[in-house]
Amino acid sequence: MLLLLVAPLNGCGEDGYQTLFLNLCPVEIGGQDPFTDVDRLEASLDDGTRRWEIGPLNSAGDFGPLKRCEGCRIEVVGFDSGARLSWGFSPALDLGSGVVQTTLHFTPDTAAVAHAGPPMADPDEGLAPAGGPASFTLQNARGSVAYNRNYLYVDLQVEDDVVIKNDTAWYRGDLVVLALDGMADSDVPASRDDNDVVLAFGAANFVRHWYLFPSQDSPYPLLYHFKELPEGYRVFAAIPLNALTSDQTPGPSWSMKLGVFIIDVDAAGQDPVQFLAWPPGYDPRQGSQDPDPTYCPYGSGDLVLKPRLLDARRVETGSAELSGGMDDFRSAGAIPLARRRSPGEDDVRIYALWDSDALMLALESSDGVFCARAPGDDRAGLVEFDAVEVTLVRSPNESPEIYRAVFSPAGGTAYDRPGAGAWDPGEIYFQFDLDGPRPSDDCREGGGYTFWVRIPWRELGYLVQPPDLGEVLGFDLAVYDNDRGARSQTAFSPMGPTEDLQALAELRLFEY
Repeated sequence: MLLLLVAPLNGCGEDGYQTLFLNLCPVEIGGQDPFTDVDRLEASLDDGTRRWEIGPLNSAGDFGPLKRCEGCRIEVVGFDSGARLSWGFSPALDLGSGVVQTTLHFTPDTAAVAHAGPPMADPDEGLAPAGGPASFTLQNARGSVAYNRNYLYVDLQVEDDVVIKNDTAWYRGDLVVLALDGMADSDVPASRDDNDVVLAFGAANFVRHWYLFPSQDSPYPLLYHFKELPEGYRVFAAIPLNALTSDQTPGPSWSMKLGVFIIDVDAAGQDPVQFLAWPPGYDPRQGSQDPDPTYCPYGSGDLVLKPRLLDARRVETGSAELSGGMDDFRSAGAIPLARRRSPGEDDVRIYALWDSDALMLALESSDGVFCARAPGDDRAGLVEFDAVEVTLVRSPNESPEIYRAVFSPAGGTAYDRPGAGAWDPGEIYFQFDLDGPRPSDDCREGGGYTFWVRIPWRELGYLVQPPDLGEVLGFDLAVYDNDRGARSQTAFSPMGPTEDLQALAELRLFEY
Protein backbone atom coordinates (compact mmCIF):
# COMPACT_ATOMS: atom_id res chain seq x y z
CA MET A 1 0.00 0.00 0.00
CA LEU A 2 1.55 3.29 -1.07
CA LEU A 3 0.46 6.88 -1.10
CA LEU A 4 1.74 9.32 -3.69
CA LEU A 5 1.13 13.02 -3.12
CA VAL A 6 1.28 15.17 -6.24
CA ALA A 7 1.64 18.91 -5.67
CA PRO A 8 2.44 20.51 -9.03
CA LEU A 9 3.82 24.01 -9.28
CA ASN A 10 2.33 24.95 -12.62
CA GLY A 11 -0.35 24.09 -15.12
CA CYS A 12 -3.25 24.87 -12.77
CA GLY A 13 -3.56 28.62 -13.00
CA GLU A 14 -1.73 31.42 -11.26
CA ASP A 15 -3.54 31.24 -7.95
CA GLY A 16 -3.51 27.59 -6.96
CA TYR A 17 -2.01 24.15 -6.85
CA GLN A 18 -3.29 20.78 -7.94
CA THR A 19 -3.05 18.14 -5.24
CA LEU A 20 -3.63 14.52 -6.14
CA PHE A 21 -3.70 11.68 -3.64
CA LEU A 22 -2.81 8.60 -5.67
CA ASN A 23 -3.39 5.49 -3.57
CA LEU A 24 -1.85 2.21 -4.72
CA CYS A 25 -3.89 -0.83 -3.72
CA PRO A 26 -1.78 -4.01 -4.09
CA VAL A 27 -3.47 -6.94 -5.81
CA GLU A 28 -1.74 -10.15 -4.80
CA ILE A 29 -1.81 -12.94 -7.37
CA GLY A 30 -0.93 -16.39 -6.04
CA GLY A 31 0.49 -14.82 -2.90
CA GLN A 32 2.81 -12.56 -4.93
CA ASP A 33 2.94 -9.01 -3.55
CA PRO A 34 3.43 -6.57 -6.46
CA PHE A 35 5.76 -4.45 -4.30
CA THR A 36 8.16 -7.34 -3.61
CA ASP A 37 11.66 -6.52 -4.94
CA VAL A 38 10.52 -3.17 -6.38
CA ASP A 39 13.31 -0.63 -5.89
CA ARG A 40 11.77 2.35 -7.69
CA LEU A 41 8.49 3.55 -9.17
CA GLU A 42 7.91 5.53 -12.32
CA ALA A 43 4.75 7.52 -13.02
CA SER A 44 3.65 8.92 -16.37
CA LEU A 45 0.67 10.49 -18.08
CA ASP A 46 -0.87 8.14 -20.58
CA ASP A 47 -0.44 10.61 -23.45
CA GLY A 48 3.32 10.32 -23.03
CA THR A 49 3.86 14.02 -22.30
CA ARG A 50 5.13 13.68 -18.72
CA ARG A 51 7.17 11.05 -16.90
CA TRP A 52 8.58 11.07 -13.37
CA GLU A 53 10.71 8.74 -11.30
CA ILE A 54 9.51 8.35 -7.73
CA GLY A 55 11.93 7.49 -5.01
CA PRO A 56 13.12 6.40 -2.65
CA LEU A 57 10.39 3.80 -2.32
CA ASN A 58 8.72 4.22 1.08
CA SER A 59 5.29 5.01 2.48
CA ALA A 60 4.90 8.22 0.50
CA GLY A 61 6.41 10.03 -2.43
CA ASP A 62 5.76 13.04 -4.61
CA PHE A 63 6.11 13.93 -8.25
CA GLY A 64 5.10 16.73 -10.55
CA PRO A 65 4.33 19.25 -11.84
CA LEU A 66 1.26 18.09 -13.71
CA LYS A 67 -0.46 19.94 -16.49
CA ARG A 68 -4.14 20.77 -16.46
CA CYS A 69 -5.95 17.99 -18.28
CA GLU A 70 -9.37 16.38 -18.59
CA GLY A 71 -9.73 12.64 -18.89
CA CYS A 72 -6.02 11.86 -18.58
CA ARG A 73 -4.83 8.67 -16.89
CA ILE A 74 -1.70 8.06 -14.84
CA GLU A 75 0.30 4.85 -15.11
CA VAL A 76 2.63 3.74 -12.30
CA VAL A 77 5.25 1.07 -12.98
CA GLY A 78 7.49 -0.73 -10.48
CA PHE A 79 11.07 -1.68 -11.44
CA ASP A 80 13.90 -3.75 -10.02
CA SER A 81 17.32 -2.88 -11.50
CA GLY A 82 15.61 -1.74 -14.68
CA ALA A 83 13.36 -4.81 -15.01
CA ARG A 84 9.63 -4.09 -15.03
CA LEU A 85 7.88 -5.96 -12.20
CA SER A 86 4.46 -4.38 -11.57
CA TRP A 87 2.06 -1.69 -12.71
CA GLY A 88 -1.26 0.09 -12.21
CA PHE A 89 -3.48 2.56 -14.08
CA SER A 90 -5.72 5.32 -12.78
CA PRO A 91 -9.20 6.01 -14.13
CA ALA A 92 -9.70 9.08 -16.31
CA LEU A 93 -8.91 12.13 -14.15
CA ASP A 94 -9.91 15.77 -14.47
CA LEU A 95 -6.94 17.69 -13.10
CA GLY A 96 -7.62 21.37 -12.65
CA SER A 97 -7.88 22.65 -9.09
CA GLY A 98 -8.61 21.55 -5.55
CA VAL A 99 -7.72 18.16 -4.10
CA VAL A 100 -8.39 14.98 -6.09
CA GLN A 101 -8.12 11.39 -4.90
CA THR A 102 -7.96 8.19 -6.89
CA THR A 103 -6.95 4.58 -6.28
CA LEU A 104 -4.91 2.32 -8.57
CA HIS A 105 -5.06 -1.45 -8.38
CA PHE A 106 -1.36 -2.35 -8.49
CA THR A 107 -0.57 -5.80 -9.90
CA PRO A 108 2.43 -7.92 -10.90
CA ASP A 109 3.57 -7.36 -14.49
CA THR A 110 1.94 -10.60 -15.65
CA ALA A 111 -1.48 -9.63 -14.28
CA ALA A 112 -4.21 -7.16 -15.19
CA VAL A 113 -7.44 -5.90 -13.64
CA ALA A 114 -10.91 -6.10 -15.15
CA HIS A 115 -12.78 -3.14 -13.68
CA ALA A 116 -16.47 -2.96 -12.87
CA GLY A 117 -18.04 -1.60 -16.03
CA PRO A 118 -21.24 -0.26 -17.53
CA PRO A 119 -24.37 -2.38 -18.09
CA MET A 120 -23.87 -1.89 -21.83
CA ALA A 121 -20.94 -0.81 -24.00
CA ASP A 122 -21.22 0.34 -27.61
CA PRO A 123 -19.01 -1.91 -29.79
CA ASP A 124 -18.31 1.06 -32.04
CA GLU A 125 -17.12 3.27 -29.16
CA GLY A 126 -15.66 0.60 -26.88
CA LEU A 127 -15.02 1.32 -23.22
CA ALA A 128 -13.57 4.83 -23.68
CA PRO A 129 -16.83 6.68 -22.81
CA ALA A 130 -17.01 4.81 -19.49
CA GLY A 131 -13.87 6.56 -18.18
CA GLY A 132 -12.45 3.43 -16.54
CA PRO A 133 -8.78 2.64 -16.01
CA ALA A 134 -6.65 0.93 -18.63
CA SER A 135 -5.75 -2.69 -17.89
CA PHE A 136 -2.57 -3.42 -19.85
CA THR A 137 -0.22 -1.96 -22.46
CA LEU A 138 1.93 -3.32 -25.23
CA GLN A 139 4.53 -1.56 -27.32
CA ASN A 140 1.99 0.06 -29.63
CA ALA A 141 -1.33 -0.91 -28.04
CA ARG A 142 -3.41 -0.26 -24.96
CA GLY A 143 -6.17 -2.46 -23.62
CA SER A 144 -9.06 -1.97 -21.22
CA VAL A 145 -11.00 -4.83 -19.65
CA ALA A 146 -14.28 -4.39 -17.78
CA TYR A 147 -17.08 -6.60 -16.52
CA ASN A 148 -20.69 -6.47 -15.40
CA ARG A 149 -23.12 -9.16 -14.32
CA ASN A 150 -23.47 -10.51 -17.87
CA TYR A 151 -20.38 -9.65 -19.91
CA LEU A 152 -16.63 -9.39 -19.90
CA TYR A 153 -15.56 -6.54 -22.19
CA VAL A 154 -12.15 -6.31 -23.87
CA ASP A 155 -11.27 -3.12 -25.75
CA LEU A 156 -7.89 -2.91 -27.52
CA GLN A 157 -6.55 0.03 -29.54
CA VAL A 158 -3.57 -0.66 -31.79
CA GLU A 159 -1.35 1.87 -33.54
CA ASP A 160 -0.55 0.69 -37.07
CA ASP A 161 0.42 2.80 -40.10
CA VAL A 162 -0.92 0.25 -42.60
CA VAL A 163 -3.74 -2.17 -41.81
CA ILE A 164 -3.53 -5.32 -43.95
CA LYS A 165 -6.87 -7.10 -44.34
CA ASN A 166 -7.01 -10.84 -43.69
CA ASP A 167 -9.17 -11.39 -46.78
CA THR A 168 -7.09 -14.05 -48.58
CA ALA A 169 -7.09 -16.28 -45.46
CA TRP A 170 -8.23 -15.41 -41.96
CA TYR A 171 -4.73 -16.03 -40.54
CA ARG A 172 -2.96 -13.82 -43.16
CA GLY A 173 -2.95 -10.11 -42.48
CA ASP A 174 -2.93 -7.97 -39.37
CA LEU A 175 -4.47 -10.03 -36.61
CA VAL A 176 -5.35 -9.86 -32.91
CA VAL A 177 -5.77 -13.14 -31.05
CA LEU A 178 -7.63 -12.91 -27.76
CA ALA A 179 -7.50 -15.91 -25.42
CA LEU A 180 -9.45 -16.29 -22.18
CA ASP A 181 -9.43 -19.15 -19.69
CA GLY A 182 -12.39 -18.70 -17.38
CA MET A 183 -11.26 -21.16 -14.71
CA ALA A 184 -7.48 -20.51 -15.04
CA ASP A 185 -6.88 -24.22 -15.61
CA SER A 186 -5.23 -24.36 -19.06
CA ASP A 187 -1.86 -25.46 -17.71
CA VAL A 188 -0.97 -27.84 -20.55
CA PRO A 189 0.36 -26.56 -23.92
CA ALA A 190 -2.31 -26.50 -26.65
CA SER A 191 -5.01 -27.44 -24.10
CA ARG A 192 -8.49 -25.94 -24.31
CA ASP A 193 -11.73 -26.83 -22.58
CA ASP A 194 -15.30 -25.63 -22.43
CA ASN A 195 -14.54 -22.58 -20.29
CA ASP A 196 -11.90 -21.27 -22.72
CA VAL A 197 -12.48 -18.71 -25.46
CA VAL A 198 -10.02 -17.98 -28.28
CA LEU A 199 -11.03 -15.34 -30.83
CA ALA A 200 -9.15 -13.97 -33.86
CA PHE A 201 -9.90 -10.44 -35.13
CA GLY A 202 -8.89 -9.12 -38.55
CA ALA A 203 -10.04 -6.27 -40.76
CA ALA A 204 -11.85 -8.68 -43.10
CA ASN A 205 -12.56 -11.81 -41.07
CA PHE A 206 -13.42 -12.67 -37.47
CA VAL A 207 -12.96 -16.27 -36.30
CA ARG A 208 -14.27 -18.01 -33.19
CA HIS A 209 -11.15 -20.10 -33.00
CA TRP A 210 -12.32 -21.75 -29.78
CA TYR A 211 -15.75 -21.02 -28.37
CA LEU A 212 -17.78 -24.01 -27.27
CA PHE A 213 -20.51 -22.08 -25.55
CA PRO A 214 -23.74 -22.39 -27.61
CA SER A 215 -24.74 -18.77 -28.13
CA GLN A 216 -28.25 -19.75 -29.21
CA ASP A 217 -28.93 -20.98 -25.66
CA SER A 218 -27.81 -17.71 -24.06
CA PRO A 219 -29.76 -14.45 -23.79
CA TYR A 220 -26.36 -12.72 -24.02
CA PRO A 221 -24.76 -13.24 -27.44
CA LEU A 222 -21.09 -12.85 -28.20
CA LEU A 223 -20.46 -9.34 -29.58
CA TYR A 224 -17.38 -8.29 -31.51
CA HIS A 225 -16.14 -5.42 -33.67
CA PHE A 226 -13.06 -4.45 -35.69
CA LYS A 227 -12.90 -0.75 -36.49
CA GLU A 228 -10.21 0.91 -38.58
CA LEU A 229 -9.00 4.24 -37.18
CA PRO A 230 -6.89 7.02 -38.75
CA GLU A 231 -3.76 5.71 -37.00
CA GLY A 232 -4.56 2.03 -36.58
CA TYR A 233 -7.57 0.05 -35.43
CA ARG A 234 -9.70 -0.94 -32.47
CA VAL A 235 -10.79 -4.44 -31.48
CA PHE A 236 -13.78 -4.85 -29.16
CA ALA A 237 -15.35 -7.98 -27.72
CA ALA A 238 -18.22 -8.53 -25.28
CA ILE A 239 -18.01 -12.13 -24.06
CA PRO A 240 -20.85 -13.62 -21.99
CA LEU A 241 -19.54 -14.52 -18.54
CA ASN A 242 -21.42 -17.79 -18.61
CA ALA A 243 -19.23 -18.75 -21.58
CA LEU A 244 -16.27 -18.56 -19.18
CA THR A 245 -17.75 -20.22 -16.11
CA SER A 246 -20.90 -21.90 -14.91
CA ASP A 247 -21.08 -19.29 -12.13
CA GLN A 248 -22.92 -16.26 -13.52
CA THR A 249 -22.20 -14.09 -10.47
CA PRO A 250 -18.48 -13.31 -10.72
CA GLY A 251 -18.10 -11.20 -7.58
CA PRO A 252 -15.19 -8.88 -6.80
CA SER A 253 -12.48 -11.51 -6.33
CA TRP A 254 -12.96 -13.81 -9.31
CA SER A 255 -9.86 -14.37 -11.46
CA MET A 256 -9.22 -15.97 -14.84
CA LYS A 257 -6.49 -16.01 -17.48
CA LEU A 258 -6.05 -13.53 -20.33
CA GLY A 259 -3.65 -13.55 -23.26
CA VAL A 260 -3.38 -11.05 -26.13
CA PHE A 261 -1.32 -11.72 -29.26
CA ILE A 262 -0.91 -9.16 -32.08
CA ILE A 263 0.48 -10.00 -35.51
CA ASP A 264 1.58 -7.00 -37.57
CA VAL A 265 2.15 -7.41 -41.33
CA ASP A 266 3.79 -4.74 -43.51
CA ALA A 267 2.28 -5.72 -46.85
CA ALA A 268 -0.22 -8.26 -48.09
CA GLY A 269 1.30 -11.71 -48.61
CA GLN A 270 4.48 -11.03 -46.66
CA ASP A 271 5.52 -12.86 -43.52
CA PRO A 272 4.59 -11.17 -40.23
CA VAL A 273 7.15 -8.55 -39.30
CA GLN A 274 6.28 -8.23 -35.64
CA PHE A 275 4.69 -10.24 -32.87
CA LEU A 276 3.45 -8.44 -29.76
CA ALA A 277 2.09 -10.25 -26.74
CA TRP A 278 0.58 -9.57 -23.36
CA PRO A 279 1.91 -10.78 -21.01
CA PRO A 280 5.45 -10.59 -22.39
CA GLY A 281 6.50 -13.94 -23.80
CA TYR A 282 2.96 -15.22 -24.29
CA ASP A 283 2.69 -17.25 -27.50
CA PRO A 284 -0.71 -18.88 -28.07
CA ARG A 285 0.66 -20.81 -31.05
CA GLN A 286 3.24 -22.57 -28.84
CA GLY A 287 5.82 -22.21 -31.60
CA SER A 288 3.64 -23.74 -34.31
CA GLN A 289 4.73 -22.85 -37.84
CA ASP A 290 1.58 -24.24 -39.45
CA PRO A 291 -0.07 -21.84 -41.90
CA ASP A 292 -3.31 -22.29 -39.92
CA PRO A 293 -1.88 -22.32 -36.39
CA THR A 294 -3.53 -23.72 -33.28
CA TYR A 295 -4.13 -21.07 -30.62
CA CYS A 296 -4.64 -21.73 -26.90
CA PRO A 297 -4.63 -19.87 -23.54
CA TYR A 298 -1.59 -21.73 -22.14
CA GLY A 299 0.93 -19.28 -20.70
CA SER A 300 -1.51 -16.36 -20.55
CA GLY A 301 -1.55 -13.81 -17.73
CA ASP A 302 -3.79 -13.41 -14.69
CA LEU A 303 -6.94 -11.29 -14.94
CA VAL A 304 -8.62 -10.28 -11.67
CA LEU A 305 -12.13 -8.80 -11.54
CA LYS A 306 -12.25 -5.84 -9.15
CA PRO A 307 -15.06 -3.44 -8.18
CA ARG A 308 -14.69 0.33 -7.98
CA LEU A 309 -12.96 1.36 -4.75
CA LEU A 310 -13.36 4.43 -2.53
CA ASP A 311 -10.70 5.18 0.09
CA ALA A 312 -11.97 6.85 3.27
CA ARG A 313 -9.28 8.97 4.94
CA ARG A 314 -8.56 8.38 8.61
CA VAL A 315 -8.73 11.47 10.85
CA GLU A 316 -8.22 12.04 14.55
CA THR A 317 -11.30 11.04 16.55
CA GLY A 318 -13.68 13.96 16.90
CA SER A 319 -11.62 16.28 14.69
CA ALA A 320 -14.03 16.36 11.74
CA GLU A 321 -17.08 18.37 12.78
CA LEU A 322 -19.82 18.38 10.19
CA SER A 323 -20.98 21.79 11.36
CA GLY A 324 -17.56 23.19 10.47
CA GLY A 325 -18.16 23.00 6.73
CA MET A 326 -16.42 21.09 3.98
CA ASP A 327 -12.76 21.92 4.68
CA ASP A 328 -11.97 18.61 6.42
CA PHE A 329 -13.67 16.65 3.67
CA ARG A 330 -12.00 18.56 0.84
CA SER A 331 -8.59 17.88 2.35
CA ALA A 332 -9.25 14.15 1.83
CA GLY A 333 -9.67 14.60 -1.92
CA ALA A 334 -12.71 14.53 -4.19
CA ILE A 335 -13.78 11.53 -6.23
CA PRO A 336 -16.39 11.92 -8.99
CA LEU A 337 -19.61 10.06 -8.28
CA ALA A 338 -19.58 8.68 -11.84
CA ARG A 339 -16.31 7.80 -13.56
CA ARG A 340 -17.38 9.98 -16.46
CA ARG A 341 -20.41 12.22 -16.58
CA SER A 342 -23.00 11.97 -19.32
CA PRO A 343 -23.68 15.18 -21.32
CA GLY A 344 -25.76 17.53 -19.21
CA GLU A 345 -25.34 15.46 -16.05
CA ASP A 346 -24.74 17.29 -12.75
CA ASP A 347 -21.19 17.49 -11.42
CA VAL A 348 -21.24 15.41 -8.22
CA ARG A 349 -18.14 14.79 -6.10
CA ILE A 350 -17.97 12.59 -3.03
CA TYR A 351 -15.67 12.54 0.00
CA ALA A 352 -15.10 10.02 2.80
CA LEU A 353 -13.55 10.28 6.28
CA TRP A 354 -13.48 7.91 9.25
CA ASP A 355 -12.34 7.83 12.85
CA SER A 356 -12.76 5.40 15.72
CA ASP A 357 -16.35 6.55 16.29
CA ALA A 358 -17.95 6.92 12.86
CA LEU A 359 -17.86 6.91 9.09
CA MET A 360 -18.45 10.33 7.54
CA LEU A 361 -19.50 10.87 3.91
CA ALA A 362 -20.11 14.09 2.01
CA LEU A 363 -20.94 15.14 -1.50
CA GLU A 364 -21.17 18.35 -3.49
CA SER A 365 -23.65 18.59 -6.36
CA SER A 366 -24.18 21.26 -9.01
CA ASP A 367 -27.91 20.37 -9.23
CA GLY A 368 -29.87 23.52 -10.04
CA VAL A 369 -33.40 22.26 -9.37
CA PHE A 370 -34.39 20.93 -5.94
CA CYS A 371 -37.42 18.62 -5.83
CA ALA A 372 -38.50 16.76 -2.71
CA ARG A 373 -41.56 15.33 -1.05
CA ALA A 374 -42.65 16.16 2.49
CA PRO A 375 -40.66 14.35 5.21
CA GLY A 376 -41.53 10.68 5.50
CA ASP A 377 -40.03 7.22 5.81
CA ASP A 378 -41.20 5.58 2.58
CA ARG A 379 -38.08 4.69 0.56
CA ALA A 380 -39.92 4.17 -2.73
CA GLY A 381 -41.54 7.60 -2.38
CA LEU A 382 -38.35 9.40 -1.35
CA VAL A 383 -36.25 8.18 -4.30
CA GLU A 384 -38.91 9.45 -6.73
CA PHE A 385 -37.57 12.91 -5.86
CA ASP A 386 -34.11 14.29 -5.02
CA ALA A 387 -32.42 12.00 -2.51
CA VAL A 388 -29.07 10.48 -1.50
CA GLU A 389 -28.88 6.77 -0.75
CA VAL A 390 -26.01 5.06 1.08
CA THR A 391 -25.54 1.27 1.14
CA LEU A 392 -22.93 -0.30 3.44
CA VAL A 393 -22.17 -3.98 3.89
CA ARG A 394 -20.22 -5.26 6.86
CA SER A 395 -18.26 -8.49 6.20
CA PRO A 396 -19.23 -8.51 2.50
CA ASN A 397 -17.34 -11.75 1.77
CA GLU A 398 -18.81 -13.86 4.58
CA SER A 399 -22.02 -13.53 6.62
CA PRO A 400 -22.78 -10.14 5.07
CA GLU A 401 -24.85 -7.57 6.95
CA ILE A 402 -26.47 -5.00 4.66
CA TYR A 403 -27.48 -1.51 5.84
CA ARG A 404 -29.25 0.98 3.55
CA ALA A 405 -30.29 4.58 4.24
CA VAL A 406 -32.06 7.22 2.12
CA PHE A 407 -31.87 10.93 2.93
CA SER A 408 -34.11 13.67 1.45
CA PRO A 409 -33.31 17.41 1.37
CA ALA A 410 -36.78 17.97 2.85
CA GLY A 411 -35.70 16.03 5.95
CA GLY A 412 -37.21 12.62 5.22
CA THR A 413 -35.28 9.41 5.87
CA ALA A 414 -35.79 5.72 5.21
CA TYR A 415 -33.69 2.97 6.80
CA ASP A 416 -33.79 -0.74 6.05
CA ARG A 417 -31.68 -3.89 5.88
CA PRO A 418 -32.44 -5.71 2.61
CA GLY A 419 -32.98 -9.35 3.35
CA ALA A 420 -33.19 -8.75 7.10
CA GLY A 421 -36.07 -6.29 7.51
CA ALA A 422 -36.16 -3.03 9.43
CA TRP A 423 -33.22 -0.94 10.61
CA ASP A 424 -33.87 1.58 13.37
CA PRO A 425 -30.65 3.53 13.97
CA GLY A 426 -30.63 5.87 16.91
CA GLU A 427 -27.90 8.38 16.11
CA ILE A 428 -27.26 9.10 12.42
CA TYR A 429 -26.74 12.78 11.76
CA PHE A 430 -27.15 14.27 8.28
CA GLN A 431 -27.52 17.70 6.75
CA PHE A 432 -28.31 19.24 3.36
CA ASP A 433 -27.03 22.78 2.73
CA LEU A 434 -28.90 24.12 -0.28
CA ASP A 435 -27.90 27.13 -2.34
CA GLY A 436 -31.50 28.22 -2.63
CA PRO A 437 -34.90 27.59 -0.99
CA ARG A 438 -35.63 24.20 0.55
CA PRO A 439 -38.38 22.23 -1.26
CA SER A 440 -41.29 20.48 0.43
CA ASP A 441 -43.63 18.60 -1.88
CA ASP A 442 -42.51 20.89 -4.70
CA CYS A 443 -39.52 21.99 -6.82
CA ARG A 444 -37.40 25.11 -6.30
CA GLU A 445 -34.65 26.75 -8.36
CA GLY A 446 -31.21 26.62 -6.77
CA GLY A 447 -27.47 26.69 -7.33
CA GLY A 448 -26.30 23.32 -6.04
CA TYR A 449 -26.12 21.67 -2.65
CA THR A 450 -23.82 19.98 -0.15
CA PHE A 451 -24.73 16.85 1.80
CA TRP A 452 -23.08 15.37 4.92
CA VAL A 453 -23.82 12.26 6.91
CA ARG A 454 -22.18 10.81 10.03
CA ILE A 455 -22.87 7.10 10.68
CA PRO A 456 -21.55 5.79 14.03
CA TRP A 457 -19.88 2.39 13.79
CA ARG A 458 -22.17 0.99 16.47
CA GLU A 459 -25.15 1.61 14.16
CA LEU A 460 -23.45 -0.79 11.70
CA GLY A 461 -23.06 -3.56 14.27
CA TYR A 462 -19.58 -2.70 15.60
CA LEU A 463 -20.67 -2.90 19.23
CA VAL A 464 -17.40 -3.94 20.90
CA GLN A 465 -14.74 -2.16 18.88
CA PRO A 466 -14.53 -0.11 15.66
CA PRO A 467 -13.31 -1.62 12.40
CA ASP A 468 -9.57 -1.89 11.81
CA LEU A 469 -7.42 0.15 9.49
CA GLY A 470 -7.55 -1.49 6.07
CA GLU A 471 -10.97 -3.07 6.56
CA VAL A 472 -13.10 -3.13 3.40
CA LEU A 473 -16.87 -2.70 3.38
CA GLY A 474 -19.29 -3.29 0.53
CA PHE A 475 -20.46 0.14 -0.56
CA ASP A 476 -22.62 2.16 -2.88
CA LEU A 477 -23.72 5.78 -2.89
CA ALA A 478 -26.49 6.83 -5.24
CA VAL A 479 -27.92 10.25 -6.07
CA TYR A 480 -31.52 10.38 -7.26
CA ASP A 481 -32.42 13.53 -9.18
CA ASN A 482 -35.86 14.78 -10.24
CA ASP A 483 -35.78 17.97 -12.27
CA ARG A 484 -39.52 18.55 -12.48
CA GLY A 485 -40.24 15.04 -13.71
CA ALA A 486 -36.99 14.37 -15.60
CA ARG A 487 -35.69 11.62 -13.31
CA SER A 488 -32.21 10.15 -13.22
CA GLN A 489 -30.09 8.10 -10.88
CA THR A 490 -26.29 7.99 -10.65
CA ALA A 491 -24.35 5.59 -8.46
CA PHE A 492 -20.73 5.15 -7.41
CA SER A 493 -20.82 1.51 -8.44
CA PRO A 494 -20.94 1.33 -12.26
CA MET A 495 -23.48 -1.48 -11.77
CA GLY A 496 -25.55 0.42 -9.20
CA PRO A 497 -27.61 1.67 -7.53
CA THR A 498 -27.65 -1.69 -5.85
CA GLU A 499 -27.47 -3.74 -2.69
CA ASP A 500 -26.56 -6.79 -4.77
CA LEU A 501 -23.38 -8.13 -3.18
CA GLN A 502 -21.97 -9.09 -6.59
CA ALA A 503 -22.43 -5.62 -8.04
CA LEU A 504 -21.41 -3.35 -5.15
CA ALA A 505 -18.37 -1.12 -5.01
CA GLU A 506 -16.00 -1.20 -2.02
CA LEU A 507 -15.01 1.29 0.67
CA ARG A 508 -11.57 0.89 2.26
CA LEU A 509 -10.58 2.43 5.59
CA PHE A 510 -7.33 4.13 4.63
CA GLU A 511 -4.73 6.32 6.33
CA TYR A 512 -2.71 9.05 4.62
